[in-house]
Amino acid sequence: MNLTTAVEQIKRFQDFIEDTYHAQLLENTRKGNKFLLIDFNELSKYDPDLATELLDYPEEVIKAMEKAIENIEDIKDFRVCIHNLPEIRNIKIRDIRSEHIGKLLSFYGVVRQLSDIIPSVSYVKYECNLCGNIMGVISTQGSKILKEPSRCACGKKGGFIRIDKEMIDMQRLVIEESSENLEGNQQPKRLGIMLRGFLTNPTMEGVTRPGNRVVVTGILYDNPKYIKNIETIEREFVLEANYVKPMEDEYLNIEITPEDEKQIIEFSKREDLMEYLVKEYCPAIYGSETIKEAIILHLFGGVTTLARGSKKFGEIPILIIGDTGLGKTYLLKFEKNFSPKYYFVSGETATGIGVTASVEKDEFLQTWALKAGPMVLAHKGHLAIDELDKMNDEDRNKMHQALADGVITISKATIQATLLAETGILSACNPKNQRFDPYHDDLSDQIDLPITLINRFDLIFPMQERIDKEIDTKIIETMLDSLEEDITKEQKEFYIFIKKYIFYSKRINPKLIAESKEKIKQFYINTRQRKTTSTKLVPITPRQGMSLLKLAQASARSRLSINVLTEDVKRAERILMYYLEKLALDPETGVIDIDRIATGMTYSTRNNLKILIDILNQLSKTMGKTIPIDDVIVEAVKQGINESEIEELIEKLKRGGDIIEPRRGYLMVI
Repeated sequence: MNLTTAVEQIKRFQDFIEDTYHAQLLENTRKGNKFLLIDFNELSKYDPDLATELLDYPEEVIKAMEKAIENIEDIKDFRVCIHNLPEIRNIKIRDIRSEHIGKLLSFYGVVRQLSDIIPSVSYVKYECNLCGNIMGVISTQGSKILKEPSRCACGKKGGFIRIDKEMIDMQRLVIEESSENLEGNQQPKRLGIMLRGFLTNPTMEGVTRPGNRVVVTGILYDNPKYIKNIETIEREFVLEANYVKPMEDEYLNIEITPEDEKQIIEFSKREDLMEYLVKEYCPAIYGSETIKEAIILHLFGGVTTLARGSKKFGEIPILIIGDTGLGKTYLLKFEKNFSPKYYFVSGETATGIGVTASVEKDEFLQTWALKAGPMVLAHKGHLAIDELDKMNDEDRNKMHQALADGVITISKATIQATLLAETGILSACNPKNQRFDPYHDDLSDQIDLPITLINRFDLIFPMQERIDKEIDTKIIETMLDSLEEDITKEQKEFYIFIKKYIFYSKRINPKLIAESKEKIKQFYINTRQRKTTSTKLVPITPRQGMSLLKLAQASARSRLSINVLTEDVKRAERILMYYLEKLALDPETGVIDIDRIATGMTYSTRNNLKILIDILNQLSKTMGKTIPIDDVIVEAVKQGINESEIEELIEKLKRGGDIIEPRRGYLMVI
């Protein structure tokens, strides 16, 4: 671009800005905002030739625009930002090619990683010690390498003296393709983005937080790769950001037309709505209707509210624990067909990567960076976690806060952040030894997960293999039929429609009417009273009451109802009781005892442990600190404890740190 063209461009931009953006320019100047946001469509209407040049020669043209602003208001270092590029310049990350280098482009994605802010050299002055000539070097956009001048006008090569430099703040962003825009088994691609100057201001923190969805406009460069400080022929794409626009719409790819809305409202009036949805969910898996119905309600979700400073998280986390080979993974993966926003992760691969968020070293800037995990990326959507039992304890512990409050707090190295993770979790794992013991009636005792994590799930469903000729026949027939049938065009259209239906339903926040409120209250009170007078069982707690409320809200939302009716409460009761009777029923009393799940022990076990501790305390007064195990057994049998259980009870007390075995055959109370 020659000087005449540049001068002409500056004049044409002055006219455009004075005619279209002068008031906005003055307002930004008054507020101290040293940037002007220009809509590409406005420029295209005003001067199509300038708009075309901006797309193909953005670096030079943007400098001309900034020079025009300097001429209008005599303001230095004022930046021009561009947004709303034409559709042809909205590129998918996976479609980037070398032909795009140097062009102005826009990319939509999820912020996966954000580095610390570090100072960067933007301009350096060198002096030739031979002739005294002053030379300036601008840092190469998209690169972290600053090269000295190679030659002075006097002919001297190298060895120049650095006399001054200008600094600018720099930050690196990594965006990832959104999972809902991927097809089949495509893996999301990522793009590194450089933020400089005002794009690193504190006001941008809410925009570029990991997990947020953004549209980034910028110039694409090729960044050289080095091996031992030697430049190689390989390059990596990097975008020099010009503007970052937050996307408030969490489901960018879903558009509800008036015709869609008409069909959605009509569909909500079906008499067999829930039965139909259950039938269409994962039809290749025979049976498990209650589990499928619970998953449907999980997809719609309860209502998240903030009342009196306390947040009630509306998502309904579900855990499925089952024998291998029963289709748990398929139930999880099928959720993708119904969910408007869906991620899937396996516990084995999540370990090390992190399912919530992590702080890692940014390879490009060599500084700390905050990296969002699947729970953050799936914010306002759904995350399926398979093989939960394969995750390590550290990763599982990080899930607690997200499951309870919908946020994840990070405080590590120089990074302190709170990330949003209002995510519906559908998870699965195997029981101890990979299968439920058919000769052991207590299923809750075979769950191989920390009690603290188990308590975060609203619903826990066991899937246990049973040998039954009639059922086995239906299972294999259903599976074979599903393999023979390809997914039809009608099914694909239904899946698109149901995603829109669930997305549309999120606009509705059902309220409790008097009758439904009374029914929830009576269920809670009546269930609490279902216990024998001789025990201290805990049938349910307020936690289960809250689960019941969320399930009822989800049921109402599935019908697009603004009110929670008694039929919704009945459905919620049935599903909740199915779960409780499977895992919380005390076989010794026939009464529900939620502490079997909350503490991992039955009432009788807890009671026997207390008796055993009392025995040990009494014997220590007469025998001293070390007590023979044989004497403990004799006293325990006298107080009604079955001799076959005593050894296991002693092991529980040892694992809990209540007692130790200082030497073989003797116990000591801690």
